[in-house]
Amino acid sequence: MIATIDTAPAVQFKSRTVNMPVLNIYTSNLDSISHSIQQQISSSSLFNHASIILDLSYLDDTVDTKALITLCNNFTLHPIATQGGNKVLNESFQAHGIRQLGNSTAAESSQPEYIVTKTVRSGQEIYSEKPIVIIGDVSPAAEIMSDASIHIYGELRGKAMAGVRGDTKAHIFAQKSQAELIAIGKKYIVSEQNKMLNFSSPSRYTIMDNKIKVFSL
Repeated sequence: MIATIDTAPAVQFKSRTVNMPVLNIYTSNLDSISHSIQQQISSSSLFNHASIILDLSYLDDTVDTKALITLCNNFTLHPIATQGGNKVLNESFQAHGIRQLGNSTAAESSQPEYIVTKTVRSGQEIYSEKPIVIIGDVSPAAEIMSDASIHIYGELRGKAMAGVRGDTKAHIFAQKSQAELIAIGKKYIVSEQNKMLNFSSPSRYTIMDNKIKVFSL
């Protein structure tokens, strides 16, 4: 009888949660994209040789996928997946080996809302198909994304994106705001462009006349 000796496997699969930067694409203009990336990474080495996810949710039209991938690579950013966007866009990226993420990362809850009972820290991202309720602040560089509306019972200083799958009837509520970005459906406002992101009393963002407007509550 020949004895057998168990040996360690050459490889082993393990499940692990990894935080990965998401690059939201708001325009198909490659010059604008290049300029914006340059501005945001020029003072930091944080994203050197970073693997990233491209969020295509805000694109109304198509984009030159090959040129966009090359542009990212020139900034040592390496797209490995997409999220959001239409079928044509995602199939175009898939032809270059960049797959589309499914909905497995969406927040799950048996409640009608997804509720967060603490401040959302810088760098954190929260996404839910359901309305999101934040009982706390949203720090700078934090992102809140919902297919429905967003309610923030604190100060919004990061980014809030409601109706990310195109729901123009979604709303964003906040007690106070010094927001970096507000988006509803495909419309968005960034802090450098508009002072309506700053207020110190409870207010509501909504789309009216095809534009984002803010109203005091």
